[in-house]
Amino acid sequence: MRSENINRKDIIKELLKSIPELDDKGLAFVYKQVQLIIHNMQIDKFNIQIEKQNKKIVENRKKGKTESKKQSNKKVNLIVEVENIGNNFVIKINNQRKHFSLGEFRKLVNISHISKNQTEGAEMLFRWLRKERSDVLNDAGITNNKSKALIELRKVLKNNFKNKK
Repeated sequence: MRSENINRKDIIKELLKSIPELDDKGLAFVYKQVQLIIHNMQIDKFNIQIEKQNKKIVENRKKGKTESKKQSNKKVNLIVEVENIGNNFVIKINNQRKHFSLGEFRKLVNISHISKNQTEGAEMLFRWLRKERSDVLNDAGITNNKSKALIELRKVLKNNFKNKK
């Protein structure tokens, strides 16, 4: 069967038909690959959002627009990149790259999902980072829980990553 000639329904049908033929090891491998593909799609979606945001900033600068206080507060350089897939994550805040283990990253995602709003999320992220990873706060120049970087971090984590306790 040639994949470029198959529609989505046919692919799903074929996959469902094939699954019972897999042994446990093969099934586990397919499951991990599916999770990896989904995760990579989320990262791609996030990177597209960041590119659009950066293009708007560049366009505004080219037009000679002066940034209002609100715009400059939103001007947070935040990028999430995956390294050593499944084990390490890099969060880049204010041009500072910080490495997080899978467990640490999941905790940040969890905090982002359980917080009721962006203010509470920023406060919770600040408390956790101050307790567990004060280096992140120090290096990124984050001095309090009102930081726009923390609000943006919560938004990015909540919108792009699933909560996997």
